[in-house]
Amino acid sequence: EGPTTLTSSKLGGYPYWPKGMEFPKDSYGDNLCLLAQFNLADIKDERLPDHGLLQFLISTDDELGMDTHSYKVIYHENIDPTVTEESVKELGVIDPCENPKDYVMWPMLNSYPVSFESRIEGYSWKCIESYNAMVQVLKDEYGIDNNDEYLGDILDEEDWDYFYHACPNSPNNMFGFPFFCQDDPRSYDDAMMEKYDTLLFQLDSSHIGKRTVVQFGDMGVSNFFINGQALKSRDFSDVLFYWDCT
Repeated sequence: EGPTTLTSSKLGGYPYWPKGMEFPKDSYGDNLCLLAQFNLADIKDERLPDHGLLQFLISTDDELGMDTHSYKVIYHENIDPTVTEESVKELGVIDPCENPKDYVMWPMLNSYPVSFESRIEGYSWKCIESYNAMVQVLKDEYGIDNNDEYLGDILDEEDWDYFYHACPNSPNNMFGFPFFCQDDPRSYDDAMMEKYDTLLFQLDSSHIGKRTVVQFGDMGVSNFFINGQALKSRDFSDVLFYWDCT
């Protein structure tokens, strides 16, 4: 919790937006809203530029834009210091947190500052990468071929529980491995898995103390995926946004 500014790293609030640049809309013709904005000067990672703003914009509809592909990831390489919150509001951009009763599906009631730390992590539960690794280990180390049968149906309960606990979920992160309340949407399509092979950003339902401050549906989690080569080219035009809940 704490103050945020127009160009700070934050969840929710008003986005920075250059004058004269068209603001993206959802399938209903309404302006998208800011889920998260990262000032890349705050992040030290060779996969990202070291300056500018990276924004994650979604719809306020019942599916938050997932089903209608009403979402965008925008990279602003340069920041115009003359842009103000008032100039952004003049574009018709809204902050759903200001009228939460009108946007009941919006995952936040307030805007929150974001800080970053670097860490090393292993696979997360239910991501296709961890499942494929498990299949390969069983084949290489134990001579077990699942023959495309679901591992949950051929492993005993003790081994399946071990798999579950050996792959703890990592809730809020950039890169690393995603997790899901239901299933990895990429697991049903090899071409999709190859195309969206990198987790760009994941935001989980989150708490400060005992108070829920981010909530996707029934305590769900959201993910943004991108192709690794596109990321190297700083091309954020094609991303996959997905969220699910229990």
